[in-house]
Amino acid sequence: MEPPQQPSQSTNIPRRLQPYTSAFQRISARTGTPIPSLVVSFAILHEVTALVPLVGVYWGARTFGIGERMTKYISEKTSSSSNKEDKVEDAGNVMNVGMFQETLARWTKEGETRVARVGSRYGILGFEKGQKIGEEDLKALGQNISREVANATFAYIVVKALLPLRIGASLYLSPAFSRRVLQPITIGVKNIFKK
Repeated sequence: MEPPQQPSQSTNIPRRLQPYTSAFQRISARTGTPIPSLVVSFAILHEVTALVPLVGVYWGARTFGIGERMTKYISEKTSSSSNKEDKVEDAGNVMNVGMFQETLARWTKEGETRVARVGSRYGILGFEKGQKIGEEDLKALGQNISREVANATFAYIVVKALLPLRIGASLYLSPAFSRRVLQPITIGVKNIFKK
């Protein structure tokens, strides 16, 4: 008679997170950092690497007036090339410009939606607190976009484009952050409750 098989640890993990478990296991084995601490460190660093550039790019765009110009440029380019497929050849490489512009247009729309939601929730960026934002309001927002919303949308686009770099930086810095910040806090909290 065969002994019962132990369920693998990955069966308890949601399917969409299973590819990441092996990465955290390898990092944990290499650095000697506990996996739960690594995951919490990654989550904190991932959010920090989103908020710091978001605020920095927003401030820069507001200072130099970049946001409004970029959102106008993106909306003009996507509307002018929506009917034709633009192809650019660069040393034998063919890039579909239409796909790039569609992605920028989609990110712009997502950014406007999120900025409108945050603005109405907190009463910032020209929105009143608790203001209901409907589909018509978002369409009007796209046509007559305010500077603050344009700058925030531009910052959202930049942070979204930086996602691969943010993930890599968060993974790279997670073990050190865990050892230098989270583990001392954990030990301190344990010592408080030990007494």
